[in-house]
Amino acid sequence: MDYSNTPPNTLLYSEKPFFYILEDNEIVKTDVDGYVKWREEGNHIIRVTEKNGVKVSTVFLGIAEPVEKELFETLVFGGKQDGLMERSDNIEEAIKTHIHIEEVAFED
Repeated sequence: MDYSNTPPNTLLYSEKPFFYILEDNEIVKTDVDGYVKWREEGNHIIRVTEKNGVKVSTVFLGIAEPVEKELFETLVFGGKQDGLMERSDNIEEAIKTHIHIEEVAFED
């Protein structure tokens, strides 16, 4: 491909994303069929907490472009912080992020 006309600071993505699953909390590359089967089993949910109608959810996304490494996403649903989102690149960081976001989202 010719990228000579690509504007500066533009991220270049591949035509096909990479697929990953978690095995024993380790990120493992897989194909689309392996990802779909794994996802159907509900293994992508890391932690969900809810308080007073506010929900904080952390999931393993499992799909990424080559330039992306943050496969975990923590998102707030409801309350003053609705839509607040943070991404992490490993499960330990994702859990720490979830706990931090809980503190922010569940503030009275």
